[in-house]
Amino acid sequence: MIGTVAEDLGGGLDIACAFRAEGLRTLFLFDVPAKSVELSDAVVIAAADAVEAVDWLRRNGCSQIYVEFGSASVLGAVAEAMSVDTVPIVPSAPHRRRAVYMGHLFDGSTLVADLPRVLRASLAAWGPPSQDH
Repeated sequence: MIGTVAEDLGGGLDIACAFRAEGLRTLFLFDVPAKSVELSDAVVIAAADAVEAVDWLRRNGCSQIYVEFGSASVLGAVAEAMSVDTVPIVPSAPHRRRAVYMGHLFDGSTLVADLPRVLRASLAAWGPPSQDH
């Protein structure tokens, strides 16, 4: 089972919808539940405390953990809680039009670094970039 921790509702819903679109039975939780719940193929928790959410997911049978994050401190805290030294970072999600090519982020064919600062912030609010294949 895949467990996902999202920093906010928007990121959590994006991930839950992507899992569902791939046919996974997906449970979306607005916070870490006080007790166990009936689990599905994937569980997404939009939680303020990422470490608490990861702990709950692991105790409830999630063998794979995905963290949707916007801050390196969240990733570091989760890595420490899971006792891992290496964490793969994927700056993409297949359902987006964004891609990383030669170390540069593109939105479609537009280099994001060339966009005005306000527009770059707006793109960031829509979620992580994707890898076009």
